[in-house]
Amino acid sequence: MTRNAIGIHIDLLYLIVIILTLNVIDAELTLGHLSYANGQEANPFMSWVIQVFGNDLFVLIKMCIVMFFLALLLCLYNKAQRFVMFGLSLILKVYLILVAYHVILIAKYW
Repeated sequence: MTRNAIGIHIDLLYLIVIILTLNVIDAELTLGHLSYANGQEANPFMSWVIQVFGNDLFVLIKMCIVMFFLALLLCLYNKAQRFVMFGLSLILKVYLILVAYHVILIAKYW
């Protein structure tokens, strides 16, 4: 892997940026489904967050949770590279499936 000027592997950085981008896309599409298609949040905790705190804090809390776990994985990177890369690839796959599911819902109901 190639490192940048501050010592972070470029592939790792790209993976993190893609996950954060997919997280934002998932949050915005979720809010769109809730607003326009009378959908429901599948995650019970995040559904509670939306009900109690509203849409703006939902996005903020969702971003903070994902950033926390990404930071945790980054802290472990030097000691457990395979575990971290497995975790990041798993998170990426989950978000790709979620975004694909949103696209299917959009095609079906909008």
